[in-house]
Amino acid sequence: LAAPLAGVGGGAASATPSTCDGAGCVPYVRADAQPGGHCTQNPRYNFGFDASGNTLACNSKSTWVSSPQLVGVRTLSSPCESAGV
Repeated sequence: LAAPLAGVGGGAASATPSTCDGAGCVPYVRADAQPGGHCTQNPRYNFGFDASGNTLACNSKSTWVSSPQLVGVRTLSSPCESAGV
C-alpha cells in the first residue's frame, strides 16, 4: 500500500510532486500496534507496525489486523513504476 501525498505535512503544496520509498516515509503510523490489540478508528491513517515491523491496519471492529506492507508515499493518482507499488 502507498499512502497518498496529498495533504501530508500541512504546509504549502509543492509545485513538483515527490515520492518516498519505504514504510518509514508514511506519516501517522503507530509504532506500538499489537496484532489483535485494541485500536481507535480514524477517518485516515489507520496503520501501525508491530514489534517485528509487520504492517497492521485498524479494522472496523477497532482491532489491529495484518495488512499488506506499506511501500512509501506517492502523489495521488500518479502512475506506479512497477507492479504492486
